[in-house]
Amino acid sequence: ITTQASSSVAQIHERMPVMLTDEAVDFWCSDTEDYKGLLDVLRPFDDQKLASYAVSKKVNWVGNNEASLREPA
Repeated sequence: ITTQASSSVAQIHERMPVMLTDEAVDFWCSDTEDYKGLLDVLRPFDDQKLASYAVSKKVNWVGNNEASLREPA
């Protein structure tokens, strides 16, 4: 599930994956009928809790699947 990008991610792309806090995961997986509340957890993640760095261009190929691809380039 994607949402509008937070301001820091918007420099890269207009959308970003929805990232849930532990509390939001519990709410999302609950048996609630609070549909407004469910939609509210689909908002962009807090920029203050995000960090970014450049990675290898090898991440663009699905055949590459190694831990080193998470390291800064």
